[in-house]
Amino acid sequence: MTTDVLNKDYAMGALIEGRGVFIGTWAPADSEGRHLGQVFNLFAAPEDVPGLYKKMPFNQAAKKIAQLGHFHGHAVTMAASSATSLVTASTYKGEWFIPPRDVVTDNLLGNKLNGALATTLPARHYRSSTPSRTRANKSWVFNRLGQGTRIDRDEPIIGAVRLVRAELKLG
Repeated sequence: MTTDVLNKDYAMGALIEGRGVFIGTWAPADSEGRHLGQVFNLFAAPEDVPGLYKKMPFNQAAKKIAQLGHFHGHAVTMAASSATSLVTASTYKGEWFIPPRDVVTDNLLGNKLNGALATTLPARHYRSSTPSRTRANKSWVFNRLGQGTRIDRDEPIIGAVRLVRAELKLG
């Protein structure tokens, strides 16, 4: 697990060398909504993954992301069934991943709406890794106002992906 050894309070939207754009903190919860007692500093990639803002199914976009290998100085992973299980695993080393629903709405789009990331997120729609609770073959896509739509993972849609990475916040 990657720990933020500097353990600083970063300015929202600041590009932190070697880390990414600071987008706030995240306290992941399990599928029942119980917080796991860990808080992470979240960093977004400085740009959307190139070539994905066109009509394609989620599964095809995920494959293209996995093929990147590295992006802005860090590995890319698609290894876990959920972002929560990924970042809490002892094997997590700060790789980029497709953010879950709460990170897209709260950390990315929420900060865009309040002005902190206004110029950083240019796309109209962003994909999330969170599957629908009622239909496993569906995932969430959010517009720039944070309004979500469940989309079949095989349905071609237009949606950008902004990868994120997490570092355990100490104290």
